[in-house]
Amino acid sequence: MKKILLFLFLTLPFILLAQQENPGTLYGVFSMDDNEFRSLVSSKRSQVKMSENEITEICRIIGNKKAEYFMLNEKANQSIKYGANGLPIGKADPEIMRDLRIVKNMVYDSIYKILGEEKYELLRRTLIDENGRRSSERLKKTANKKK
Repeated sequence: MKKILLFLFLTLPFILLAQQENPGTLYGVFSMDDNEFRSLVSSKRSQVKMSENEITEICRIIGNKKAEYFMLNEKANQSIKYGANGLPIGKADPEIMRDLRIVKNMVYDSIYKILGEEKYELLRRTLIDENGRRSSERLKKTANKKK
């Protein structure tokens, strides 16, 4: 019994720390322009309802970091070493990947602060659903071209 209590006492802080605020990834948020984002969150497919001010502020945040995000993404792709056969033999520069994560996390955290936990999660699910829908459309087009 003492061992069980000791185990719980030692692991409980780690369990509680793991449940700290940690917003998830907003898939595809950098690949959308302002109009696409606005129409998505205003459509019937959207699981989240946002005010016009929230949408405008989120578009501003994404727009401010979009160029930096794509620049770092391109640098990361260029930093990968390729072998004679054309296959990658290394990974992207860790420093660039760290900078890319920082930019993404700054955007995600800013959006999280605007929306709060519940709306943020609904936005995340909406973006995941939208990316899934777009992927299935591309697959259908590819399959139709092969026929």
